[in-house]
Amino acid sequence: MMLRKRTRYRIGAALFLLVLVWVAAFGAYSGRSLQPPPISAGPQNSGPKGEGSGGTQSAKSNKRGTPAAPVVVEALRTPHGDKEAADIANAANEEAANGAHLVWLTGILGFVAALQWGALFWQACLLRRSVKVSESALTDLERPFVYAEVTKPGIKIEYEPSIDPDASLLQGENVANFSVIELCFNNFGRTPAQLTEIYYDILPAQKGDIVDPVDPNTTKGRGLPIGAIAGKDRPYRESENIFRKFAFDPSTGEQVGRGDKSIWVVGFIRYRDIFGNKHITGFCMVYDPIGDRFVSRGDENYNYARTEKKAEGWNAGLSEPA
Repeated sequence: MMLRKRTRYRIGAALFLLVLVWVAAFGAYSGRSLQPPPISAGPQNSGPKGEGSGGTQSAKSNKRGTPAAPVVVEALRTPHGDKEAADIANAANEEAANGAHLVWLTGILGFVAALQWGALFWQACLLRRSVKVSESALTDLERPFVYAEVTKPGIKIEYEPSIDPDASLLQGENVANFSVIELCFNNFGRTPAQLTEIYYDILPAQKGDIVDPVDPNTTKGRGLPIGAIAGKDRPYRESENIFRKFAFDPSTGEQVGRGDKSIWVVGFIRYRDIFGNKHITGFCMVYDPIGDRFVSRGDENYNYARTEKKAEGWNAGLSEPA
């Protein structure tokens, strides 16, 4: 599991401080261990041992040289004079001073090494950040961008005359006739997009109102098979006969023809790029009877284009909708 940036910096700072503490402790310990030993002018002669012990000592000394009591020889240090003792003390002090200097130089070298280690760690972090930015820039530059549009509205406003039998006058009104609507998903990126899931609905709304947005995290779309691709010069198309949708409600066509209702197309499309990243595009369009086309309407809750995280989707921690 990758550590966060702030955590990595804290680990680097802690290791750096640990090196400094180690260098300081090593210097203090080495300084104490290099104290020169005390030099004396010579050993004090206190006379031969064993004097006054009488016949017992003589009896024991007579038994020396036997296998049970071998001869033991004690090597005594040759006493030094005052000048020779002073020279030895000066040499020991000089050696201790050189050792202290060596400890300080070692500490300085350790401090410089710690600084170099910290610089290398910082350079590694900067290099990793540069590589990540480069990869992100390459991915954003080469990734596909899929957007939806309605190429065939499937709605035709026509005037239907009628005769009033009482007045014998020709009367009529505009009525919306429904047929086949076609959605086209265009790719404006450099690489093809593998379409994975699509959802859209065609709904009426009262004049001045807008349909409810579709939440892609709670709404399950229709899965698309391998080969449903939107290329740069090869859009993906979906069509539906909306006459069957409104055939059982003739009043919808009449209200749309009078301008009392509007027809909306709302939904989303999910797709994957060649780098394995998942994207989603939401769309919302309303039929414009004057231009005989669908135009985009709605805020970011309806129209959006973003890269999805792994936890996003209708089944991310949710139960499957009915």
